[in-house]
Amino acid sequence: MPYNEVYVIDDDYIYSFVAFKILEKSNICKKVSIFNDGTKAINHLKSLPPNKYPSAIFLDIIMPTMNGKEFYEALKSLPAAEKITLFIHSGTMNERELQPFRDANIKIFQKPLNMEEVKKLL
Repeated sequence: MPYNEVYVIDDDYIYSFVAFKILEKSNICKKVSIFNDGTKAINHLKSLPPNKYPSAIFLDIIMPTMNGKEFYEALKSLPAAEKITLFIHSGTMNERELQPFRDANIKIFQKPLNMEEVKKLL
């Protein structure tokens, strides 16, 4: 298993559940945790020591409260955040919204997540 724990951060509850099941069945990680709000996810990460961070995060871009770009900026300020592999998954492929992630060489894919995409990403 390449990843110990993976977070799915997406405000769509149904999509989060589907992503959870796909990641669980893919055997790429030991544990999948879901956060339906970027603010809750970043606050949770801030409460953890860096050795307890997830190995990877699947992050939606368009979310209320804290969008994916805001989450990414907050994540970069955490100690040892560079050890977390970040994947962007989004229903939009708007280049203006995706460009900051492309500039950072972050892997991007369009929703919905499926087993073939997971295999390609890892």
